[in-house]
Amino acid sequence: MRLLLKLKALKDFAYDEKYHHKIQGFIYRLTQGTPYEFLHSKKKYKFFCFSNIFPLKIGKNKKVCPFRRGDIKYLLISSPDAGFIKTLHKKLEEKIANNDEIKFGEMLFGLEGMKMLNTPIIKKKGVVIRTETPIVLRIPRRIYKKFKVNPPKPYTYIFWRKEYPIELFFEGLTKNLLGKYREFHKIDKEKFASFEKEVLPLFQRVKFIKTVSNKVIINGKEQLVIGLLFDFYFDFLNEKQRKILKFAVDAGFGERNSYGFGFVNVK
Repeated sequence: MRLLLKLKALKDFAYDEKYHHKIQGFIYRLTQGTPYEFLHSKKKYKFFCFSNIFPLKIGKNKKVCPFRRGDIKYLLISSPDAGFIKTLHKKLEEKIANNDEIKFGEMLFGLEGMKMLNTPIIKKKGVVIRTETPIVLRIPRRIYKKFKVNPPKPYTYIFWRKEYPIELFFEGLTKNLLGKYREFHKIDKEKFASFEKEVLPLFQRVKFIKTVSNKVIINGKEQLVIGLLFDFYFDFLNEKQRKILKFAVDAGFGERNSYGFGFVNVK
């Protein structure tokens, strides 16, 4: 499920490219005093993701133009947990009633409205999934060695590069997705093994768009994060594959989903 926020800029301000932890913090604050308050301290998977603030105007210098007072922008928050989205919706209704401002650092908005949306439909044939925010995926040594990839040093993990086999990326992405799906649905190992057989291989064809680097504040420290933009093409999907992709569309692809990485849409 998804929650679409309609935002109105309350003043002129520059677009903050290091917004990731600020929107994450905004979402965590909304969960305070709710059954989802534990997410802030939960390790590993958080089971939510969010888009960029959109639309953005790009200037001649190829940088995002400043926001002007009165500009209307949008933000999508997604999660496979409908209860989580409904909880955020209820909390935001209170903000609208109180005429509260929405702050992402120095970016200041009024909340003009919001709408809950169903997960985009995953059809049996001809599905295209586009990454709207970069996919972050660290590939551990045991996997990249399996594909005979030899980086300059024996790193604990590497980021995929376009000169590496695409199958290496597929394997890492699939492993991440299966881990999230199994934890979310609390499926035991034996039962999940049969499900996995029907799902694999999951990814079929991709179009690589570009590599993106972002500076992100994680645990109070600035880190350089390498992300990837792709279009994913699926010619035919069985029932189990459609089920796991529906989950992935709302949970996010890859890692750092709770920072807004790996947000995807069905074209």
